[in-house]
Amino acid sequence: MTHQINISFTKENKLKIILDDKLLDSNFKLCFSLIYSIKSITGAHITKQIGRYYELSIEKNLILLDLQIPRIGNFNLSCGPEGIFIINTLNNSKLNINVSDLIFEKPIKKKTYEDLKIKNFIPIIPEPNKIHLQNKFIIIENKTFKLNVETEIISSLQNIISKLDINLTSQKGFPILFQKDSQLINDQYFIQITKDNIEIKYNTYGGKLYGLISLVHLIDFYQTKLPICTIHDNPKYQWRGMHLDCARQFYTIDEIKRLFDYMVLFKLNRFHWHLTDNEAWRIEIKKYPDLALNGGYRGYNFKIPPLYGSGYDKYGGYYSQEEIKDLILYAKKLNIEIMPEIDLPAHSWALLEIMPELITTDANNMP
Repeated sequence: MTHQINISFTKENKLKIILDDKLLDSNFKLCFSLIYSIKSITGAHITKQIGRYYELSIEKNLILLDLQIPRIGNFNLSCGPEGIFIINTLNNSKLNINVSDLIFEKPIKKKTYEDLKIKNFIPIIPEPNKIHLQNKFIIIENKTFKLNVETEIISSLQNIISKLDINLTSQKGFPILFQKDSQLINDQYFIQITKDNIEIKYNTYGGKLYGLISLVHLIDFYQTKLPICTIHDNPKYQWRGMHLDCARQFYTIDEIKRLFDYMVLFKLNRFHWHLTDNEAWRIEIKKYPDLALNGGYRGYNFKIPPLYGSGYDKYGGYYSQEEIKDLILYAKKLNIEIMPEIDLPAHSWALLEIMPELITTDANNMP
C-alpha cells in the first residue's frame, strides 16, 4: 500500500502537511529535514531532533508547522520538508509513500526585469584590463587553429574546447603563436590578433592558460570570425576562490573536476574544499578508517542520521587519498590550488559520533 502526503505553504506562511487517514497510528513516525527550524507545531509532536532533522509522532492527519522566517520574509521551493519517510516503530520498517510537489497557497509574483542591451559588449569574462577591438575581422573556417606549443595545455582544456567544437590541434588551421615574455608578471598575458596570426605572450603557466581561455571566449562568441584586436590583461585579485561544501552534500570526484572546468573558464584559481562538518567526515585517514567508512555516510539506520534531506537510504561517500592526489594534479593543470577545510574543534558532531572517546567535559569544570 502506498500512502499519500501533500505539502504546502499556507497564506499565513505555515507549512502544512496532510496525511491520509491510514497514517493516524501512534506507531508511525514522520521523518524529514528542513533548512529552517520549527518554532511550534500542531497535529504532531517532536520525538527526536538532530540539527534540523526531525522525527514526529503523528496525532492528526493535518500537521501545521510555524517555521523560522527567512530574512527575505517569504519561503521558496527549497524551504519545504526534504527526504520525507515514515517509519512503523513496531518493526522499524519504512512505509511506501507518495509525496506531492510543494505548492504555495499564496504564490509570490514573479519579478520581471528590463531587457538591457549593452553597447560595445566585451565577450571576455572577467573583462580585460585593456582591450582594443577594431571593426575589422578575419575569417576562421570551422573554428580550426594550429598552435606552436606542446599539447599538454590543450589537453587541460579539452573538456571545454570539445564542447564548444573548437579545434586547436589542426595542422592547417589559423596559426596561434605563443611567446614567452619575461617582462610580464604572474598570470599576465597579451593577445594580438592580426590578419596573419594570433600571438599570445605570457611569462608563467597561468598567463599562457588564461590567454588561451580569453581567446576561447572570443572564438565562442564570434564563431566563424575574429576581430583584429589587442588585449592586455592580468587578474585584479591574486585569490579568486570558489567554495564547495562536500560535507553537507557529497559530490563525486568527476563532479568536482567538472566544476574545475568551469572555474578555469572564468579564471578562478582557489578551490575551497569543505571536507568535514557536523554532518559528515569525507576525507580518508588510514590510521582512523572508521572516520570515513562510517562518518562519510548517513541514513536512518546509520550513526549519522539523514540530515539535509538525504532520506532513509544510505547516502554519501568519502574521498580516498589516491582520489585526492589525482584531483590535486587535475587542478594544477588548470592553475587551481586546492584549499582543504577541516573543521576542528567546532562543527565536529560527526567526528564525535564515530570517536566518542574524544569528548571531554574538562572545560565545564574550569573556574
